[in-house]
Amino acid sequence: MTVTENVALTEAANQSGIVKDAIVEVVGKEFTLPSGKRAVMRKGKGKDIVRASRALGTEASNPMALVLAVAAQKCTIEGQPVTYEDLLEFDDEDCWALIGRAQKGKELLSQQTTSPNSEPKDT
Repeated sequence: MTVTENVALTEAANQSGIVKDAIVEVVGKEFTLPSGKRAVMRKGKGKDIVRASRALGTEASNPMALVLAVAAQKCTIEGQPVTYEDLLEFDDEDCWALIGRAQKGKELLSQQTTSPNSEPKDT
């Protein structure tokens, strides 16, 4: 499925009010960045992290760069794929919004898991 088809499917589902979790996982849910640009960020996979790390090379040890590169792997802006280098030129407010979305899954996971020495968390 192309990016254009993904965006069209998301828009059609949003308009009909039948957005299903499966559609959101594959296509992603559209949101608006502070600049007004439309963005879609799909659910990530391990390969997104590996690709982002490869794209960064030696800079992959910088956690903020890695999160931004993962965001680039997972999102489209105005229906077009973006690169890490593209995102470096975005306004910082847009970058923070994308970083927040990219880390959302990581935060949810950390809330559901516990270390061996800790008490289980209520969910």
